[in-house]
Order: sequence, then C-alpha cells, then structure tokens
Amino acid sequence: MHSQQRIAHLVQYGSFSLAYSTLQDGLQYYEAHDGYLAYALYHGTRFVLADPVAPVSVWPQIVGRFLREHPDACFCQISWQMAQLLVTHGYAINDLGTDFQLHIPTYKFTGANKSDIRSADRRLSREGFRIAELPEAAVCWATVRNVSELWKQRRINKTRETSFLSRPIVFTDEMDTRKFFVLGPRGVVAYIFFDPIYRAGEVIGYLSNAKRYLETAPKGFDYAVTKFALERFRQEGKTVLHLGAAPLHGITDSEFLANSITSWLSRFLYPRKWVYNFQGIASHKARYRGEAEKIYIATRRKIPVVELIQLARVCKVL
Repeated sequence: MHSQQRIAHLVQYGSFSLAYSTLQDGLQYYEAHDGYLAYALYHGTRFVLADPVAPVSVWPQIVGRFLREHPDACFCQISWQMAQLLVTHGYAINDLGTDFQLHIPTYKFTGANKSDIRSADRRLSREGFRIAELPEAAVCWATVRNVSELWKQRRINKTRETSFLSRPIVFTDEMDTRKFFVLGPRGVVAYIFFDPIYRAGEVIGYLSNAKRYLETAPKGFDYAVTKFALERFRQEGKTVLHLGAAPLHGITDSEFLANSITSWLSRFLYPRKWVYNFQGIASHKARYRGEAEKIYIATRRKIPVVELIQLARVCKVL
C-alpha cells in the first residue's frame, strides 16, 4: 500500500508521463523535501524512474541529498530539465528515445497523413465491433486477464511482463485509470488502459499505457480506440495525451556531454528486432503526427555496459 502522503505528492506534482508508473509494485522510494524519487534496486545499483515527484523548486535539494547517499545511481527516462540538473553532478547524459504526445484541445484527425487513423475507425464499425469505456466495477477481470495471457503467447518473450519504464498491467481497480474496450459479438477482443497525469490536484491528461488484443481484433483497433478516447478526454477538458516513449528513436546525443559507449550501443540495438521492435513502435506512434520530445538517461560510470544490461533486466527485456 502506498502512503497517503506519497499519493498526495503524485496528485499535486505528477505532471510527467511516467508519474503514475512510480506507484508500480517492486519500487523503492526516497522521500524528502515535499516529494519523492522512485527507484528499482538491482545488484546494488539504484535505477531512478523519471523525474522527482516534487516541486521543481526543490529538485536540486532532493537530488543532491539522494546522490550523497547513493552516488552511483542511474537516472532513466528523465526530462531535459532533470538532465540539466544532473550535469552539475558529473553525469553523462544520453538520449534514451522520444516521447510522443498529443495536445488534446487542438489536435485534429483530419489531413491525408492521418488517413490510417480514420480508416481504422471506419473499419472497426464496418466489421461489427464497437468501443466502450467500462467503469471498473463492470469489468470482468477474468476476461481481461485471459486476453492478456493469449496476447503474451504470441510475443517473443512469453513469460515476462515488461516493467519499470513500462508499467505492468494491473488486473484490479486503480485510482483514476481509464479503461477502453473493443467489443465484438463474442465479447472483449482488445483493450487499452490509460494512466492519469496530474497537476495541482487535478487530472490534466493521460498516458496510453497497457494494450492487449486477441488475433481476432480488427486491424488498426488501437488507432480507433485512441481516437475515441482522445475525443472523450477533449469533452472533459483534458489537455494532454501521451502515447508513450519510443525507446532509442531519434538518438543524436547532441545536447549534452554523452557517454560514447552508450551512444554506440543505442544505435547498434535500434534496428535489431530480436532485442525489441524499437523501429516498429516508433513508426506506429509517429503516425499520429503529434509533438515529439526527447527523453534521456543519465549515467556516471565511464564504461556503463554492465549498468545498461542491468537496466534491461530491471525492465525485464532480457
């Protein structure tokens, strides 16, 4: 169970895409200065998840105090502002990938470059499927879990659920999450779950976090569900929809002093599907033609290969 104070910090300061992910099981916490850092401990190394959930004004204090106790920590999927801060503590900063997001009030599905999204929406209806957002009390969790298990059987890694940088799916009620389902004649064939993003005590938007589907799901269902969800969020006055990160996409390492080994390894892994479908994920998210923002990883070791392998194990990619 999470402390009420930690949840209060999240609701007040959790305005970045992975803020809600800091509540995932298995993480530890460093709490100070009206906020906290979430991290995973693996073989003595602390892997910090994203930015501090705290007022930006106290980031220097909370990070400085944390590093005095844990000087070898690695910071993963951080913002440009956090990267700037860590440079002052002697960190090398490498591009980790691209975070794609849509500005809900102004986003439009019109234009030739978004025809795939509109076609998927029409196809779903034409083939006899519909999209519905179900309240948590109406969700049959056994069905949801079964769809997930069948989905995993088609993956390269059939036994492990990715975690840390991608919050594992939770088959129970969760605070402020939204759940959208694709329903056919025989029931649920797909779903996407959205995590809340907060600012000053209010939900301002969502992150598209968990997606699962059967082989019978209509082609492009995720475009149709995202369109349906965004239009509902727009009616509610939300402002941002994060599509999630595309790891290793758009690596330039041009803004900060980067670690050359990390740069080489990132470029080497990006096109290799046997590790992870980095290019496919990036291509899918880029089709929305949203805003792209770099994310970063901060390391201190001159030769960070072991550290990067450990991070892959923390994420359960290896």
